[in-house]
Amino acid sequence: MAEALPERIRPVSLGRSGATLNGYLTLASLTRLAGLASGTDGDVEVSIEFKLDEQKVPLVNGTLRTSIGLVCQRCLEPVSVCLDCTLAVAFPDHPETPIDERYEVAELDGDEVSLRELIEDELILSLPITPLHGDGEHCDVTPDWQSDSNSNQQQQNPFSVLAELKILK
Repeated sequence: MAEALPERIRPVSLGRSGATLNGYLTLASLTRLAGLASGTDGDVEVSIEFKLDEQKVPLVNGTLRTSIGLVCQRCLEPVSVCLDCTLAVAFPDHPETPIDERYEVAELDGDEVSLRELIEDELILSLPITPLHGDGEHCDVTPDWQSDSNSNQQQQNPFSVLAELKILK
């Protein structure tokens, strides 16, 4: 069941209790992400689990799902991009504590961390470098390598000028 997500979380205490958070955040509330988007309509579906590993290091595992409006870099028209991210963050007490490589290491500010910033960081990292319309979607611009006109044109030999010089001698 979806519930209101807290602004700040305490990963250590939530990890001890094995808590789970499920809920939604509006895209408009994620200001850094909204600055990169062409539209901020919609929500982010959040599902997060907290636990402690064998060394009592708090771990956060979860999924984030949303659809965000970006600008297609081929035709400069809006394109909707679906993001389905995995959140895996560890909060060790000491930097030398060995952590499983699938977890990103983060520091706690005191004993709390901003859940909104954690989610926003992961979504920003999941954005495509070059958003483009998909193969089945309409895009007003066709790349040169896909154009039929290029295949019909006979390629001119760049050395044909040299042949003319030989004839002149």
